[in-house]
Amino acid sequence: MEGGAGAIAAENQALRCWPTSLASGGAGGVFVSGGSAANLSALVAARQRYEDIHGRPARFRFASHDRGARLVKVAAKVMDVGIVEVDVDERVG
Repeated sequence: MEGGAGAIAAENQALRCWPTSLASGGAGGVFVSGGSAANLSALVAARQRYEDIHGRPARFRFASHDRGARLVKVAAKVMDVGIVEVDVDERVG
């Protein structure tokens, strides 16, 4: 038997009952430990979806400013993605 099978079954049931009912055409996903893991998971999923539709570019890049969250830099390193730094103005808090 697969380790954690009960937890996986509970997770799948919860996802079928609530979030997927909000999406027309169905949806899926997993629960993760926190916001950083959720953001990284979403970025990886978005990258994969892009690749499935458009193919892989020479290099993926994130746009971020110098006040950007540390997560952006960590996620970029984990995903082997470049960062394009953009300037901010007085409207950015």
